[in-house]
Amino acid sequence: MTAKEITAIVIKFLAISLMISTVLHAPRLILAISTIEGMHNDKFESIFYISVVGFFLILGFLSAFILYRVSNSILKSIPEPNSDPVSISQAFVLQVLGVYFIVSALQVFPSLSAYISPDFEAKKHLGYFIGYTFELVVGLYLLILPSVWVRLLHKLRGRV
Repeated sequence: MTAKEITAIVIKFLAISLMISTVLHAPRLILAISTIEGMHNDKFESIFYISVVGFFLILGFLSAFILYRVSNSILKSIPEPNSDPVSISQAFVLQVLGVYFIVSALQVFPSLSAYISPDFEAKKHLGYFIGYTFELVVGLYLLILPSVWVRLLHKLRGRV
């Protein structure tokens, strides 16, 4: 792979990471709104929560989608360097990304385990638990089966 192809893959991974971060931070936004609600002794309507979180998710997903789709056109405008291709396989890069996702998710689980109880306060943290579990599963999938992702990337690039 050339440095240009590695750059394209990195930009696409940044887009995927942005999408995952958007999902992970949606519960924090809900908690922030409820904190503001408590500070002002006000009661916001549920449509307010839905619209703010919906706008946040749409904006995050749209940004990730645009970054993902524009990465190829940006890289077409960059001239090809005259250097030798870098000998890093796509599977290795995907496995490194999987390890990053796994470590990122596992570092949060000890603090989340303090909130596991049947009361209402613990249920507010269920979104975090689900989000970091999703990140862990994606990381494990990248680490264990990178060949599936390599084939998917080839299809997306039109190199079937």
